Amino acid sequence: MSMATAQPLPKTIVKDTGQSALWTRWHTFGLLLIVIGMAALGVATPGLNLSRLASWMLILALFLLFFVVVGHGFTGRAQGLLIDDRNKMSLSRLQMVLWTTIILSALLTVALTNIGQRADAPLGINVPGELWLLMGISTTSLVGSPLLKSTKMSDGKIDTRDYLEQAEVADLFRGEELSNAGVLDMAKVQMFFFTLVLVLAYGAQLGNLFAHSLTPINSLPTIDQSMVALLGISHAGYLANKAVPHPGVPPQPAG
Repeated sequence: MSMATAQPLPKTIVKDTGQSALWTRWHTFGLLLIVIGMAALGVATPGLNLSRLASWMLILALFLLFFVVVGHGFTGRAQGLLIDDRNKMSLSRLQMVLWTTIILSALLTVALTNIGQRADAPLGINVPGELWLLMGISTTSLVGSPLLKSTKMSDGKIDTRDYLEQAEVADLFRGEELSNAGVLDMAKVQMFFFTLVLVLAYGAQLGNLFAHSLTPINSLPTIDQSMVALLGISHAGYLANKAVPHPGVPPQPAG
């Protein structure tokens, strides 16, 4: 009686995406320390004779460090939070990170320093509607951008990278389709500068508020509606530019 030869099991082929599981207990521990540091710093500001401006700057730095730790924990890169599923740096992600950092750091600074000053209603802080509108515009771009690219992605028209290590700052200003991946995208450049101007201008307003306020603060500074409208128009152009197809350059005749 012959014995059947055992057949080797097929090997499982795993595609290397360049994104390994990098999160460790040190990332978790680091985030915990950052959160504790922000809370302790804000509440202790009056007792340390630390100005609100200095406290806000330190809390702002801790917010940025928080995002760096999260990005590094998932990608192994400090700027990993800006890298999307195409293994490219995303302008929409950058904008959301900037606004989240500056607004939430300011709100946390006000709340904690009010608590440190034993204000009657330390959390009774008015956040102007323009700020929520601005955050809504940024969120719309962050959510809408992948939706507009989904059809093009399924058709193989979107330029992607094989490894996240290939992501670079220039991605923030390049076209996204195969036909214009090497071309400067003016809609992205415009939105980048509108965002930068508004972030710096609002940061200056916050700095002025924190530098001159000695009593509990009950409201964040507002942003002029015309500036919000300007950013909204820029975002509309940015999303419209994503929606329209970008045909490649036709080949030039020989000779």
